Amino acid sequence: MAVHLESTIKRFIGTSGDVKPGVPADRDESIPAGSSFLEVDTGRIYRWDGLGWVVAAPLDEQTSWLALIAQQLAVLQRQLALAFDLDSDIVMPD
Repeated sequence: MAVHLESTIKRFIGTSGDVKPGVPADRDESIPAGSSFLEVDTGRIYRWDGLGWVVAAPLDEQTSWLALIAQQLAVLQRQLALAFDLDSDIVMPD
């Protein structure tokens, strides 16, 4: 059997609070099975199975490290926001 391309997957990026594409539809033909959605605030990766989004199991240790980095970046972002809110002499860039 020769190798052939069935479809081109899509990659989506958003936060855990975002509504994922194709939801709440039971079936979305425009999203090929195998497409992914990365939650930047949690580090979770979801795969579209043709009917809905399923959390992908971590493939290796790198996924766990990326999730920890994403969590630490969120903490740092909150600390910076707090620091700029408390110190009126510092102006945040746009």
